[in-house]
Amino acid sequence: MEMNPANIAWRQIPVMTKMAVGAREASVSGEHGEILTFKVGRALTWIRVVYVAGLDTYKVELVKGRSAKVVESHEDVYAENLSETIYHAVCK
Repeated sequence: MEMNPANIAWRQIPVMTKMAVGAREASVSGEHGEILTFKVGRALTWIRVVYVAGLDTYKVELVKGRSAKVVESHEDVYAENLSETIYHAVCK
């Protein structure tokens, strides 16, 4: 497995959090592998995690629907808060 920012983010999310939100079908995109996207919960709902290199933080977005509308966004998320941010975005 190539170690790019998205793969590192995926590894920083504990298995229990992944199970709690129903995380599946993770994919990596971006020029330098800085975007992690994975399905959660019901159909047509995703989490997008974007690594912000200059700040060494993440941007976490909850995306819904066929139009991929961002319904919730959290910026300046540190690695140690990634799991909690994702859990609270999905499990409201």
